Amino acid sequence: MRAIAIGSFDGIHPGHAAVVRTALGIDPEACVVCFEPVPRQFFGGQKWHRRLTTASERRIALSDIGVSSLLTLPFDGETVKMSAEEFLTMLTKRLEFDVIVAGYDFHFGAGRSGSCDSLRKWCTSMGYNAIIEAPLSIGDEPVKSERIRRLLETGSLSGCRRLLGRRYSVTGVVSRGKSVGRELGFPTLNLSIPSCKMLPPPGSYAGWVDLERVGRGIPAAVYVPPHATGPVEAHLLRPLEETYGRSSTVTFVKKLRDVAHVDGREQLSLLIAGIVRSAGKVLESEEK
Repeated sequence: MRAIAIGSFDGIHPGHAAVVRTALGIDPEACVVCFEPVPRQFFGGQKWHRRLTTASERRIALSDIGVSSLLTLPFDGETVKMSAEEFLTMLTKRLEFDVIVAGYDFHFGAGRSGSCDSLRKWCTSMGYNAIIEAPLSIGDEPVKSERIRRLLETGSLSGCRRLLGRRYSVTGVVSRGKSVGRELGFPTLNLSIPSCKMLPPPGSYAGWVDLERVGRGIPAAVYVPPHATGPVEAHLLRPLEETYGRSSTVTFVKKLRDVAHVDGREQLSLLIAGIVRSAGKVLESEEK
């Protein structure tokens, strides 16, 4: 049987993974259908900076689960106007399938008019099967992307990790900065992060860096600036050669301190040195 799994899938948390794995259990080549941008991003506009996974991060996370086929549908003004039935009819024109797998809270169509019940009824009338995955609960509540966002917003990296099933990370491209850190003896990678991507609260963190074509699990002291869109700065605890233009992923392990305001370069240098030492101690006892 041919199966598809459908949803926004922002975060690819264990609830999302359960939907996808059910489809893969039916059809190892099941196609995952998602949207770009995710609906919340579309309605939130350019000021919405709460996405848990960018399109590329989502694709990698799905691949890690075993997904080899991904269809990304545009979520735009035309999509928003589609009735629930029009949306499902459009799916049949884009894909061949026998089974649709969705999460318990999946909605579709204009004004979220389509529900799991209406999906079941439509599938029955059209000769398809619908499987609705039950909620997956952790801590007596269903795992949901918005619940993870709230934890991340408060700085609860451990809570975020518990619900995501992995540590939170951000991926960006290394770009040139103002070289202030280098002048102080602490050169940093400056990561340009997509503006939609949610960052942890501002401050200094211990973390791991994966750097394209260079290495994985590189220990680092990471700085998240006091504004929503970065750049995120990472001082690697071991020297590397030229890194500009490379894709880099920062995985957050532990927050070390809030943003501090100091007077003068000497105080700033002492502050950074202390943060770097703290990051090294934390990461010595942590597994990648």
